[in-house]
Amino acid sequence: MRFIGDRIFNCTCKWTLRHTLCLNTILLIAWCITPTFAAEPNITILCSSGDRYLLHARLVKQYLQNANSCTLMEITDSEKENKATLNGLANGDYKLIVSVGVKPTSLALRMNSQTPILFSMVPNVLDSPLIEQEKPVEPRLAGLATSVSPDERLDWINTVCPQANRIAVLYSSRTEKTVQALEAATKELDKNLIKIKADKDNFPNAVEELNNENIDSVIMIPDAHVYNAATAKRLLLWGIRNKKPVWAFSGKIVKAGALGGQYVDKHDIARQTAELAQRLIEGTPPTDIGLQYPDRISRAVNIHTAEMIDLPVSSEIVGEGTNRFGE
Repeated sequence: MRFIGDRIFNCTCKWTLRHTLCLNTILLIAWCITPTFAAEPNITILCSSGDRYLLHARLVKQYLQNANSCTLMEITDSEKENKATLNGLANGDYKLIVSVGVKPTSLALRMNSQTPILFSMVPNVLDSPLIEQEKPVEPRLAGLATSVSPDERLDWINTVCPQANRIAVLYSSRTEKTVQALEAATKELDKNLIKIKADKDNFPNAVEELNNENIDSVIMIPDAHVYNAATAKRLLLWGIRNKKPVWAFSGKIVKAGALGGQYVDKHDIARQTAELAQRLIEGTPPTDIGLQYPDRISRAVNIHTAEMIDLPVSSEIVGEGTNRFGE
């Protein structure tokens, strides 16, 4: 009896082990072939049409830690298409809207929702309808400026050219608040900002006023009512002929003949946008972010221009990492 029992026990053990292995194998195969589903999008990037805006939107998506949680929607000139886009957005379950440009941000703000909004790629942000008294117009709105802050610009100009006390700026009605912020930054350094209203159709009048004001240098701001290729070139020639530094807002203008300039690289502004988006997703209130300025700034000087206007510029003055043109 004991022998028969041992046989039964041994057979049972063999059967149990064999079938257990088979069962585990089946479960493993089933797990491997079970389709995986991507997480529902929790960030939507609402983007203006145009290559520049679309490139920024794609870079932001690339920099986000969890790119498959993003969806990209483009705002076009078609009101019908935009309405359908916004209806789809309103029906979705999104934790954050990243808006690229003024129009997408304004449309997102009209939605009856408390979803936080982070805007970027808004030129002259202080003059945009999104900012009031240097703060976003709504508590659910935060933003990142695409240009260097007025304080940063004036500090660097003062470092490179401390003898410049009368600094002129050409502007239009579209950039009045930007100029006010520049004026406040200039006063902090005990310098004077000479404000000259200008437009590209009557640019010679603005140049004549520069001559009459006996200024030391000119700071350019991105204002399409003042500058185009022709007026920018005229200002640069004026600076060289009169041996006056012109401070630009892009590397291209420095390369063309401005003495120096500060600007933001497209990858840096996209990276910072993604970092701010991540903070909002993780629970930071938009009011804690408010309006941010770029945290990484590119600088450039034109050595040839410096020689022509008799203003020596050394590496110690401009700092490491400054792009140097005209050598």
